[in-house]
Amino acid sequence: MLAPRRTSLGWLPLLTVMLLAATLLTWAVMGATPRGVFGGAEEPLASDESLRLGLVPSDVPGFVNEPSELLRELVQITFDSAAAARRPVDLASFDLEEGDDLVELGVEDPTTEEDLANGGARGELADGLPEGRWVVFHVGGEPMAEGRFSGGLPEGPWSWWNPDGSLHLEGEFEAGLPTGDWHGWHPNGSPSLETAYLDGEQQGPRTEWTTEGAIALTGNHKAGLRDGPWVTYYADGTLRSQGHYVQGLREGRWNEWHPDGAPLLEGNYYGGRRDGAWNEWYSNGQLKEGGEFASGRRDGWWEFYLFDGTLDRRTGLYTNGRRER
Repeated sequence: MLAPRRTSLGWLPLLTVMLLAATLLTWAVMGATPRGVFGGAEEPLASDESLRLGLVPSDVPGFVNEPSELLRELVQITFDSAAAARRPVDLASFDLEEGDDLVELGVEDPTTEEDLANGGARGELADGLPEGRWVVFHVGGEPMAEGRFSGGLPEGPWSWWNPDGSLHLEGEFEAGLPTGDWHGWHPNGSPSLETAYLDGEQQGPRTEWTTEGAIALTGNHKAGLRDGPWVTYYADGTLRSQGHYVQGLREGRWNEWHPDGAPLLEGNYYGGRRDGAWNEWYSNGQLKEGGEFASGRRDGWWEFYLFDGTLDRRTGLYTNGRRER
């Protein structure tokens, strides 16, 4: 085992970022793969439906960053700051002599305060891998994240902070994978997220809150996939959507509502595809479209209306998703 080395901003953030990125690649990053470690997975939606629903990654108005997204952001910030502050470094100059004390990490260290204003990370290396306590900094020098590495992988408790110093997220890793309970907070200190992980995948109930303390989402995960009831709310507590997932796919009856509580959508899913009766309404209560789906495609007679109630020219008989002329 090589003796630990003390390091600061320069070449090291690039190594750190690469290791963090490699760790992320061992996880299924939410939104980038069909199955996400953070946030689970959802059935693929047609592009027009995604735009219509106005979905955000967590499917709620009060979207809160997931740990994986914070790490991706950390990667970008560290790359940018390292590119701005990078300079040649004599690695041998950081070797500790026998009897030397390790310098305590943190922005209070006067030898690195100027460097840390550009962001970056500080910690120790053992056999070329991050080991022990590491601190990552926002541009400006405020701590962004802090935790420990073991053999180059995150291990034990980790915490993230906002630039203003308020706590953003806390959770634990085991062999580089999130485990146990994770908690998030809004900048005002109110809770934003409660969820749990098992072997790196979300498992069990998930709850999200708005900055005002109202529940924004309740749901459940099983082996990293949405599974069970899934309900979202507007900021004032009004129901936004309600339905059910089975192994990450929408199943059965789903409903959505406008902010005033009026119906927006009512339809059925089978295996993640729209199937059966389907109706959508404008905010004024006027029917927007109505008909039936078969395996995700319009099938049978469909009626379409404009906001003022005028019959839309798309109205007609559909077969396998195509309108018959």
